[in-house]
Amino acid sequence: MSCSTSRLSHHAPTWNGQNSKWRGLAPDAARYAEIMNAPTPLEIVTLVIAVVGVVLAAATFAWQLAEWKLSGDRVKVQLLLGAIGRGGIVTMPMGTATAPLVQQGFQELVFVVRAINVGRLPTTVTNYDIEFDNGAAYCRAGAVINPDLPHRLESQSKADFHTSMDEVQKVLGLVRSRKPDGVDRIRPRVTLASGKTVQGPWETVAVVTTSV
Repeated sequence: MSCSTSRLSHHAPTWNGQNSKWRGLAPDAARYAEIMNAPTPLEIVTLVIAVVGVVLAAATFAWQLAEWKLSGDRVKVQLLLGAIGRGGIVTMPMGTATAPLVQQGFQELVFVVRAINVGRLPTTVTNYDIEFDNGAAYCRAGAVINPDLPHRLESQSKADFHTSMDEVQKVLGLVRSRKPDGVDRIRPRVTLASGKTVQGPWETVAVVTTSV
């Protein structure tokens, strides 16, 4: 009887109170759980399709956002130097020496506010001016050389508005902010029919006047 009991005790599964499992069945249960938790081919395909769908949706949204931004008026503004004379006008980047042009008969020096519509729709410029760094601004209203305002600015087109450099210097002398280094800044600015104001980068007057 004792021998029979010993064999039963050796082969029969025993109860493990710690994890509430039959110790003899634990390996089989682990393998079963591993098989049950493994993703099926259908689940893998479904996951891949879902990920691809999210990526395509994000790409579509980014494209629509970029297209929306490009569809409206996108105006950039630049400040250039100009010289009028001999029946025409020469424009050049800020800081360019103008003395050679003056010697060749281009007697009137101007600042040129250039508005460029880089968007896909036309817009309208209602005003332009040159802004000083103390908040004041000046424009040459009614100048014959300038386009009439309001001015329709077609897509991928530009318009130049000219202001006498001498006039700007005189106004600057009246409204300038006194600084220890004596340097003042100006920048171009245009106003659109939408009410939006577009400004160009600041330029130092010292760079302009020392080259004349």
